[in-house]
Formats: sequence, C-alpha cells, structure tokens
Amino acid sequence: MLILLFAHVALMFAAVALTTGTLALLVIAHQARRLEVVGPAIASLPLARISPPLFVLGGLAGVATAWAFGYSLLSPWLVLAYVGFAAGVVFAVVVTSGRMERLARGDDVVAVGRGLRIDLAVNVALFALLIADMVFKPFG
Repeated sequence: MLILLFAHVALMFAAVALTTGTLALLVIAHQARRLEVVGPAIASLPLARISPPLFVLGGLAGVATAWAFGYSLLSPWLVLAYVGFAAGVVFAVVVTSGRMERLARGDDVVAVGRGLRIDLAVNVALFALLIADMVFKPFG
C-alpha cells in the first residue's frame, strides 16, 4: 500500500515540477525581459511528451492507492480530485499548449509572456486545491 502511495506522490511531484517549474522559469525570463532569448529554446523541450505519461501514471497510482487503502472510489473528495485533474488537463491542452507552441516559434513573445503568468497562477491554484483535497479529504 505504501509503495503505491509513494509512486503516486513521486510521479505527481515529477509531473508538477516539470510543468509548473517550466512555467515559473518562463515567467521569470519574461519579467527579466529575456523571454525572447530563452523562451523558444525552453518551449521547444519535449515536455509535452514527458509530462502527460507522468500525470497519467501518477493518477492511476493515486486511484490504486485509494482502492488499496479501502476508500470508495466515488468518495466526494476523490470525485473532487477527478474533476480537478480533468480541469488541469483541459486547461493544459486548450490554453497552455498553444502558448508554448507560439513561444517555440517565437511568435509575439511579449503577449505570450503575459499569458504564461496567468497559466502559472492557474496551475499553482489548481495544484494547491488538489493537494488540500488529498490532505483534508473534505466531505469524506
């Protein structure tokens, strides 16, 4: 059971570090007025191929952990986690991936940089809510 919990936490930590850490680095570059120099190279990294499998494996390990610990997979706190996870996926696919593609091409770097700040804020808020949900298990 604990190995599943470790796998869940480690995989999710790695996925969040890759995605949110990259966004934070890009926002810092934007604030330092260096985004046009480093942004395209960072945005061209294969994160879009690495992070989704980490998130999927981390999510599956989370479901397996909940099941192994005897939680109902339809507990309200788990349903909230599923919704939060889905919201994060939709936001990443619809919003962030487009910005990263524009940045990789070097298109309108200033506007992309402003948008990345919003992406970072949304990511931080969403992950904070998901962590609080996992720790406090509301309605459960």
